[in-house]
Amino acid sequence: MKQNELRDKATCNLCKNKIGAGQLPMFFTLSMKQYVIDMQALQRHSGLEMMLNPAIAAVMGPDEDLAKEAGKTDLVICYDCYVHKNPPLAVLFDTVVDDEVEEVEG
Repeated sequence: MKQNELRDKATCNLCKNKIGAGQLPMFFTLSMKQYVIDMQALQRHSGLEMMLNPAIAAVMGPDEDLAKEAGKTDLVICYDCYVHKNPPLAVLFDTVVDDEVEEVEG
């Protein structure tokens, strides 16, 4: 990892401390994407499968996305938080999204 990449990831998203301030100079990155199912596209695809054979529908159908990306985030977690804190993934996702909203508003 180059210097500018490391500077971007210098702070833990959970405890807000520098990544080297803990027991070990080690950190983890986690990329998360949130998807929402497009119900209309799913209904169209299911209807085509019911009218035709599913194998034929896969070839003849419009091949549209059945799920749309609703959000994504990159997390940086220091070693201490990784070992001692075990928050649910939803909390991790909301923590970073809330931080990004504060940066835009502030």
